[in-house]
Amino acid sequence: MDISKDITKELFEKYVPAAKTADRNTSVFNRMQQYFETGLIWLREYIFGEAFIAHLDDEDIKPIVLEYLCVNGFYLAIPSLDLVLTGTGFGVVSTQDTAPASKDRVDRLRSDMCWKGLLVKSRIFKQLVKLDGWGESQNAIDEIASLYYDPEMLARFGPVDPDQSMMYSWKRVLTYRHDGDMSVAREISPEYYKALLEKIRTNKLTSYDHELMNHALRYIAASIVQRINGDPHIDAAIWGLRDHMERNIDNYPEYKASKLYQALHGEHYENKKEDSTFFFTA
Repeated sequence: MDISKDITKELFEKYVPAAKTADRNTSVFNRMQQYFETGLIWLREYIFGEAFIAHLDDEDIKPIVLEYLCVNGFYLAIPSLDLVLTGTGFGVVSTQDTAPASKDRVDRLRSDMCWKGLLVKSRIFKQLVKLDGWGESQNAIDEIASLYYDPEMLARFGPVDPDQSMMYSWKRVLTYRHDGDMSVAREISPEYYKALLEKIRTNKLTSYDHELMNHALRYIAASIVQRINGDPHIDAAIWGLRDHMERNIDNYPEYKASKLYQALHGEHYENKKEDSTFFFTA
């Protein structure tokens, strides 16, 4: 199934206005087909997987996939195009009377297209998690491997550098999120952390999961700021994640069944006279 063949010049220019040319000029659009096909191969192999390729044609998924192919295709093609600066932004047809666009402007365009592609891919994930079985696939596990996995979260949780592109801020998140993410896992228990990721991948988060996750994402964002500034790492314990679960324990069954919870609330061993070893308990 090659749905990239469904991309028309009109559809392509709708999603990529910077590539708009006169109606009769199809040279740029014709060059894009190889990039559409490359993007589709990547989606099939690394996002959908063989078991879910048929869903590329679902009515809720296909339009988003076509948008992604347009945006990602242009992103991939930019280095090979002769971009020029026009009165309305960018053009892609070079003439002797038009100066080429500066490298800085072209780099910013490519960064913006990469960011837009990530946001479109995020919308694809929102559809895939609804499919029975996709959340258990290796593709899902690889793509949603952190609580702070979605670039759409950047606008809400940050940190965003107002002097840089959104792509720049997202790369910082990817660089620094690990420490905060692992601190959350230790604080809420590895069992519940694993369950949260599984629920994200299968669209099964409860309202209490959402509440805890939002709180955790604010912590991770704050932790990223600390890392960027070179400040000491924030202790997750002071963020109140575990306190919140303890107050609503019946709504967090994975935490309640965890080894961490048992260690905190289980009965301590009472030493007996006949014991050959004396056990110390905290």
